[in-house]
Amino acid sequence: MRYTQLLVILAFLSACNPVYQSLTLSSDVVRLDSDQSFKFENDTLRVLYDFQSMNGALRFRIYNKLSKPLYINWKESAFILDDQFSTYWLDEYVTNGYVYNKYFDWEGYFRLRGPYIFAVAHRQDPVSFIPPASELAQFEYIVKPGSAYNPVRLKSLAEPNGVLEEKKKMQYRFEKERTPLKFRNYLTFSLDEAGSKKFAFTHTFWVSEVKQAPRSEMFGPSAENHAYVEHYLLFPHPKNQEYFGPNRFFLRAPKDGIYEPDASLTPTRILPKPQR
Repeated sequence: MRYTQLLVILAFLSACNPVYQSLTLSSDVVRLDSDQSFKFENDTLRVLYDFQSMNGALRFRIYNKLSKPLYINWKESAFILDDQFSTYWLDEYVTNGYVYNKYFDWEGYFRLRGPYIFAVAHRQDPVSFIPPASELAQFEYIVKPGSAYNPVRLKSLAEPNGVLEEKKKMQYRFEKERTPLKFRNYLTFSLDEAGSKKFAFTHTFWVSEVKQAPRSEMFGPSAENHAYVEHYLLFPHPKNQEYFGPNRFFLRAPKDGIYEPDASLTPTRILPKPQR
């Protein structure tokens, strides 16, 4: 009876303080600067990446450094994961809308009624225009859908001296050839709207380190921060900066401790594709 009660208590404590992984990304051409910006830059443009989110939202901003317009072709740009690619342009109409039933009556009191439905259908342009000295933001894919990696697999892939396992914290480091995750961001640009002067860049990323710890250790003890953990945009607790940065993202370990078997990943959008 006491043993059963102990198991129930341990399960409750585990649910209250779940385990997370912080994954660090490296790249050959995208650098983490001293100002904590994760960027690629040349004489023409600057691309700033920020993965800090649950499951690694692929967020980036493109800044045009030229004195003339710059064009990006989304139809010929793609997110590539496990050699499977998905372009940034969908040849579909997207409907954005909302339903609300809030209003103020003639005396100024707040009332509810409805619903009232508002929706707008639009089709994404395959080419975007970036004016001189301005930037364009993109936020469409996540790089690692699903839950955290199995520590047993991480240990088998890690460098010979790249494993640190303690009671509550674990750390694994990886070489590029033996990383658990690698993906690419392929971007096609042109200097005119007709696309006659095209050039392209491929930014390759891989996981070079994984740190695993309880939520209270990673995100801090404040319950105020825990409300953000399950959302794409994550606000870190300043106490634990070692887990945060634009080149890091987070995964949650399964609540029951049973990890899913490894499977081939496919590009996953933040929002589901619109229905035809």
